Amino acid sequence: MEAALACIGKLVPPCVWAATLKALLNGWTTADANGRASPCLFGCKRGQDSIDHYAYCPCVARLAQTRLRLQPALAAERLDDFLLLKDQSCERHLALRALCLYATFMSTNAARHGRATAAGDAWVQAAIEAAGRDAPLANIVNTLWST
Repeated sequence: MEAALACIGKLVPPCVWAATLKALLNGWTTADANGRASPCLFGCKRGQDSIDHYAYCPCVARLAQTRLRLQPALAAERLDDFLLLKDQSCERHLALRALCLYATFMSTNAARHGRATAAGDAWVQAAIEAAGRDAPLANIVNTLWST
């Protein structure tokens, strides 16, 4: 965990780093974290509003795959991959994973607080805004989205 945080600290803007740390500390304000049941904010109907679910959510996986070209990890490794706990030797991959985590965090917050009708609507915008705060990350994202 410490190695991933140290590495992404050089690769992503502070807001992405902070969202990653918050996820690692189970600090997202999901319904599950507050002892309530609420459906997935991406609308997949397969799980609850929880960090654990978003690691496996097919809607998040589809966004990560189509927008960031991230392939889903094997089912047994998906939560560790989502939380950047899986060995990630490629810095570019690690930065994109952190951006995915951040976009998921921000978009679920937007949906939870009525600023988006569904988290999927806000996910791309959150990724764009975060990447725009950091030139190296923006270059990676621009390369992906321009091809």
